Parts: sequence; C-alpha cells; structure tokens
Amino acid sequence: MAHSRVRRRVAERHAIREAVEPGSRLYTDAWVGYVGLSGEYDHDVLTTRTLKGTYVAVSPVHLDRYLDEQAMRFNTRQDTDGSRFGKLMAQTPNKRLTYKLLTNGN
Repeated sequence: MAHSRVRRRVAERHAIREAVEPGSRLYTDAWVGYVGLSGEYDHDVLTTRTLKGTYVAVSPVHLDRYLDEQAMRFNTRQDTDGSRFGKLMAQTPNKRLTYKLLTNGN
C-alpha cells in the first residue's frame, strides 16, 4: 500500500511539472505530496492558513461548506466586500434559506 502512495505522489508531481512552469506560484491545500515542489515553485498552502485564520473551530461535518466559502473568497479577492455581497444576493432571488436546509437536516 505504501508503495502505491509513493508512486501516486511521484506521478502527480510529474504531472504538475509538465503543466506548470518553474517559478510559478502554486496555491494548494496541505497535501504532503506537494512538499517536494517547494524548491521549484512559489508554493502557498491556502487551506490550513485561511481556515485557521478565519474560524475558531471547523467541524468536519461542514468542512465542504467552509472550503466552498474560502474558494469563493479567493475567487473574488479583487472585489470589495460590498461587491461580493451583491453577487451573492443576486444568486438568491426569492429564496429562503433555513438552517435545516443549510445543514441538510444535521
């Protein structure tokens, strides 16, 4: 099993090297497979830094929601807070969001 994980890491690093120019900035999660790329790329680990810097505690049950929010914040990082809020509101006309719906009844 360990051998297949090592092979997967090597294959994924190779795919990154083929697709991304050396010296480029990589924004990734904290997966251990990226460790070997730090010398070739400007590597920024977003997930851990942004989650720890934004929330007091992160529930594993809702992790996908936290990550969706962080992806939205990153993708709209050039926007003002007002502009970002306006975009979100434009996606919710005539919709009511309840806690039960938001948490899938959990």
